[in-house]
Amino acid sequence: MARTRPAPPARRLAGALIALACSAHVALAQTQLVDHVNIVDVRVGELVTDRAVLIRDGKVAAIFDAGRTPPEGARVINAEGGYLIPGLIDSHVHFVTPEIYGGAMLANGVVLVRDMGSATQTILPLRDALNAGERLGPRMLATGAIVDGDPPVWPFSEACDSPEAARAAVNKLADAGVDLIKVYSKLDRETYLAAIDQAGRRGLMAVGHVPESVTIEEAAAAGQRTAEHLMGVPSVVLPPYEPGENDRIGARDRWEMIPEADAAYIDARLAELAATGIVQCPTLVVYEGIARADDEDRAQLELMAYVPDAMVSFWEQPGYKAYARALDRRLPIMLDFLGRMHRAGVPMIVGTDLANPYVFPGFGVHREMELFADAGIPPADVLRMATLAPAELFGVDDRFGSIERGKEASFVLLRDNPLDGLGALGTIQGVWLAGDHHDRTALDAMLDDARRAAAGEQIGQANEFDDGLEIEGEPIRDGRLAFTFGQWDAGHESFVLTKTETGHNLYARFRPMGGMQQPSVTEYELGEDMQVRRARYRELAGDTTETTYVVADGVVVATRGEERQEFTIPEGGIVTGPNNVADMIVNTALGLAPGESATYQSVAFGIGGWRVRALPVQVTRLDDETIEWGGGEVNARVHESSFETEGGAFTTRAWTDADGVLLRAVMTMPFGELTMELGPRE
Repeated sequence: MARTRPAPPARRLAGALIALACSAHVALAQTQLVDHVNIVDVRVGELVTDRAVLIRDGKVAAIFDAGRTPPEGARVINAEGGYLIPGLIDSHVHFVTPEIYGGAMLANGVVLVRDMGSATQTILPLRDALNAGERLGPRMLATGAIVDGDPPVWPFSEACDSPEAARAAVNKLADAGVDLIKVYSKLDRETYLAAIDQAGRRGLMAVGHVPESVTIEEAAAAGQRTAEHLMGVPSVVLPPYEPGENDRIGARDRWEMIPEADAAYIDARLAELAATGIVQCPTLVVYEGIARADDEDRAQLELMAYVPDAMVSFWEQPGYKAYARALDRRLPIMLDFLGRMHRAGVPMIVGTDLANPYVFPGFGVHREMELFADAGIPPADVLRMATLAPAELFGVDDRFGSIERGKEASFVLLRDNPLDGLGALGTIQGVWLAGDHHDRTALDAMLDDARRAAAGEQIGQANEFDDGLEIEGEPIRDGRLAFTFGQWDAGHESFVLTKTETGHNLYARFRPMGGMQQPSVTEYELGEDMQVRRARYRELAGDTTETTYVVADGVVVATRGEERQEFTIPEGGIVTGPNNVADMIVNTALGLAPGESATYQSVAFGIGGWRVRALPVQVTRLDDETIEWGGGEVNARVHESSFETEGGAFTTRAWTDADGVLLRAVMTMPFGELTMELGPRE
């Protein structure tokens, strides 16, 4: 049994080294008292028994003896002798499906994640929405794009073939607002060192893979603060090997040499590794997951309900299956080695590599912690590696990592004592995030919504336009376009098309997760010819002042508060807005037959701001195609459009129905590919 001790005085932690991008949402309205609770002090690995935690303005206001008279008006939550731990931190995720991951992570007690590589334009708006409490899920730190060699492993990376390119990439990411810089496997030595140095110059922590071009000791000396997946660790305790042997799989093969190595030499070398201070994020759960890729019964796993079909297809790629059997042999060796690393004092944190095979949101954190325990690491130490240790490392320990006065009320109530065994993580009774309390019923609802989202259901979209936008006319079409950047959710756009006495109205709500455009709501008043007569546009974040647009006599007059713009429509100009569904306006105006082409001036608002701008766009109508959509076949009109920017060419191929409604589109950009797909009609 765990030892107990009297309650210590509240402690103040050192100030943060790095601040989260946005302040957290807090529940200011209600004071709460969590009474009769045993607090797990992760700093020392002991219990503080029978306490009461007072929550005010989303923070821990006081900790005192249980059973006192609560403050007037406080909501009292009787923990009934349960165990309170700090909210968990997953230090290695790829948050690719936030509609699934958000609720599932929070329901499993995860209050903070470190996203370790996503398209910068996609992940930073998502991070900001999570940190502001605008989206359900844990708070986030994010690296944005990975800094890798050229060609890179992943298409959303910053490809660098020289030290100058690496410094430019780090500057680009720093200017975009990332929290950390992630380096990757294919960087050559000099380019890697330049990236690490530039990250330091910009005040950003360098984290990531240990590239094949350097040793882990050299990475630590250069200033890299975390190393992922135990990369480079076998080479610390094994003799050097020949150049060319260090390919991706070959380096991992060396794990099987460790049991034959001299034990005293291994322990001495691990002590030297510990002295470097570089922190290991082992992510054993992903190795276990890949080892499962060849199991015949893997599809029957209960947790597969949290995995969408597109992700399953990614997991089924041959490369993972080819690696599965080798990992089966290596996992016991890695587990034993993890215990030896801990005993040697090598610092470690808990991370999962979420989005990779058979790693499940939130559940994977629990499994990683169980694997640490299987390696012989005491539960108290594992808890510290999932809470206080990463919070201190990332400089957010003034908010997260322990339960102390002045910190955010972000913690987890367990029925069972986790110091007796980490199986207690499966007994969550409640989760608090910045003072917002979610009881077991609410957590179960989050998990249910996550499973429904994985199955393709649209969660929480019924009131898409319930924000003051009055829809006029007879609705004749509506729908929701889902955006995907590579394999990542990039937001959505919902629309309603109505028939009026004078023409049509088109309403569109645009919710991107990335890029330069802001979330917005737009109303188009269209004539019988489906061309814009008037429009109203407002952004949903920042300054939400509405702009009105009136089109008459070849001029667009834009009015926004006291500001006004008059824009003369150039010859061949078509007035449109920021919405993809507005393609029906353009295609109706052009009226192209298959094989015909035209160049027009896109006179658009809401792209990079409220002002009207014009851009030449070339469009070709291709032959019609029969496509599968909505469970059947549809005869679709196909248009291909392109335009040039300073950053390169943008080309879109779009499939529309007979009404001009966009069914599917693929936009090829200099930095990746964006797909759009209309959900099937009910």
